[in-house]
Amino acid sequence: LLFLKMLSAVVCVLLVAAASGRDLRLDDQWTSFKSLYAKQYSLGEDVHRRSVWEDNLQIIQQHNLKADRGEHTFWLGENEYADLHITEFVAMMNGYQLNASKVPDFFVPENKADDDTVDWRTKG
Repeated sequence: LLFLKMLSAVVCVLLVAAASGRDLRLDDQWTSFKSLYAKQYSLGEDVHRRSVWEDNLQIIQQHNLKADRGEHTFWLGENEYADLHITEFVAMMNGYQLNASKVPDFFVPENKADDDTVDWRTKG
């Protein structure tokens, strides 16, 4: 009876994993990613973020294989944004608006004359 309960529990876990499309071989790496970057999600959010993260890992791996063959001149790696879809990343990172009230005013000291030329060799 205990064996049947354990077997049914394992089958349930495998079915949930299959339904979510997760690669069970990446469980430890996913846990390490979340720990390294202090990521905490609700259960539903975790399933979504895991899926996005796995998709991004696949993109990284495919790109790096091409880079190894000389098709690219750079390699990709995982960072704290690996659980974001590209549209989420762009929305979060692009479109920076400088707050003009926080920019210090630039001024030229009154006792400084404008030089037409500067010999930087003597300035070190």
